[in-house]
Amino acid sequence: MSISTTYYSMKFFTVLLVAALVEDLFHRGLIIRVCENWLGTHLSLVIGMLVEMQHIFNPNSNLFSLFVTLIWGFTMAMMFIYTKRIWLPFFFHRLEFFPAFLWVKSHRGK
Repeated sequence: MSISTTYYSMKFFTVLLVAALVEDLFHRGLIIRVCENWLGTHLSLVIGMLVEMQHIFNPNSNLFSLFVTLIWGFTMAMMFIYTKRIWLPFFFHRLEFFPAFLWVKSHRGK
């Protein structure tokens, strides 16, 4: 499978879709749900923020991205705790990846 095919955008979109689904199922579907049952809602929100800290190891991350990551973790955990369903955080995770998809599509071949 060559990266330089005309279907690169669709492959990239599929990888982002699967990555978001796996991350949401693991983080919110498993970790947040178990923590909420054991420790309560307030501590599970804090743990949801800390679980998102894995993204701080991304290249070019800085203090501002740390703050945004903590807010994002809180927001995603709150959406999951409020609805008790994985689909709302998954939808918002997809919306986060959509600008990355457009950026890669617009910069392809440059």
